[in-house]
Amino acid sequence: MESKKPESQTFQAKLPHEWHESLPVDRQQQSITTTLEMQPKWDRVCTVGICAMEKKVKSAAMQEMIQSILVYGNNLLRIEIFPLETIFNSRVEEWPVVDVLISFYSVGFPLDKVLEYVELRQPRCVNDIAFQKILLDRRLVFCLLKNLGVALPSHIFVNRDSASKKQELYSCLAQVSWMKSTLEMSVESLQNAQNFYQSGETIRVGSHTLHMPFVEKPACADRHDIYIYYPLSMGGGVRRLFRKTADRSSEYYVPREDEKCGDVAQVRVDGSYVYEAFLEADIQQDVKVYCVGPYYAYGELRKSPVVDGIVERLVDGRERRIATTLSTEEINTAAAIVSGFRQFVCGFDIIRCKDRFFVIDVNGWSFVKGNEEYYRQAGRNLATHILFLWSKLNC
Repeated sequence: MESKKPESQTFQAKLPHEWHESLPVDRQQQSITTTLEMQPKWDRVCTVGICAMEKKVKSAAMQEMIQSILVYGNNLLRIEIFPLETIFNSRVEEWPVVDVLISFYSVGFPLDKVLEYVELRQPRCVNDIAFQKILLDRRLVFCLLKNLGVALPSHIFVNRDSASKKQELYSCLAQVSWMKSTLEMSVESLQNAQNFYQSGETIRVGSHTLHMPFVEKPACADRHDIYIYYPLSMGGGVRRLFRKTADRSSEYYVPREDEKCGDVAQVRVDGSYVYEAFLEADIQQDVKVYCVGPYYAYGELRKSPVVDGIVERLVDGRERRIATTLSTEEINTAAAIVSGFRQFVCGFDIIRCKDRFFVIDVNGWSFVKGNEEYYRQAGRNLATHILFLWSKLNC
């Protein structure tokens, strides 16, 4: 008996005979309006595919975003969600054919398979698929940020990669338009760390040294077991960060004697890591920045997990966040990250320290939770960008 093929979930909008409402004005949006005025009657709607893990697609934030996109799509957009069974069990030739694709990585997502689909069908992509591979490795993220001229903490890489992994990293670097100096530094920093050693409160890779306190992050961005090592002058020991569990985000750990290097904790030697100088935020809060295009960035403050590891939550269970005004420099950095990483929707983390700010991480597709004004602005920007991509296909 033949199994029933899973049906794509669709959100259908009716097609108007004429374009009634002009879009908000900026350079990209003016291009859309001009195109639509040249051809006011369209013979079909634009099909927007959403290809991602089911948990992400069904989240409240994503559902709000889908509705907002349709509202600002002026009845010219139709959303088609790729079934999870199709993504994992069907050949890409059998996937729905769409005009514009929204696809983003989360743990377990078959990114290489989506790359095959994009190569086959050539949809316009809201977030570049190939560049999402850069986001999977914290070393590559730092390399690209350095190439963009973004302020970073002092850092060194410790690389213990296989030959195949090194080749994968270099292939990712080859996608980027590099300044010669930063490309050379990036390639050099990704060499094997055979000369790595720790001497008490100091680690060294070649001629590069870093002193405690410092942060140790696994190179793999899917891992959230991040450690902070403190010198004896700060009490020694290690604060271990992890994904938020109930009301905890970190725990302080005192190493045993067999886990020490001298009088302080021995760093991990089981894989590749990024080591950053520890920066103490001015008000013990991190800044989460959410971007929807190069012209819109929204910032929120949250209690830093390095304070005491206790997560502050609201009565509805969400983590307490406070909106913050971004400086001109922070807004410019947001635009540079959106463009440099080719991710129209993305987020990044910064630490404000001594009247400066430093970027410490870049995330892929991410949304603010429970903010109606944000959903309106983000939906408007996304709908406008999708129509812009589609208009280029139709010209």
